[in-house]
Amino acid sequence: MNTHIFSGHAQLPEGTNLSVNHRLATVVMEIDMESGQIVDSSIPIYCDLHGDVISEIFCGKNIEYDISAIIDEINERVHSLSTKALVSSIQVVYNRYLLVKQELSHKRQR
Repeated sequence: MNTHIFSGHAQLPEGTNLSVNHRLATVVMEIDMESGQIVDSSIPIYCDLHGDVISEIFCGKNIEYDISAIIDEINERVHSLSTKALVSSIQVVYNRYLLVKQELSHKRQR
């Protein structure tokens, strides 16, 4: 397994409890570059319960093929003022994953 760590950040909405202590929502994922499977994840700004439920949504899914299902499930199950920021940070991770995967593919072709 060839895993890489990715993080995504998005600005939290002003006036929320989280924005008082944190400026950004952060998502960190360990992803297998060969399969796209999310091996582990962390959402460090949330309490353990919140982060654990979100990590449960991610783990075992494929970042490349399940991104829409991940975002749909987040929108369905996570009801907080920071959900949009969370979704934005997931999209940043997804975009970074695609860029790194493309770079690795180009290196292998050389």
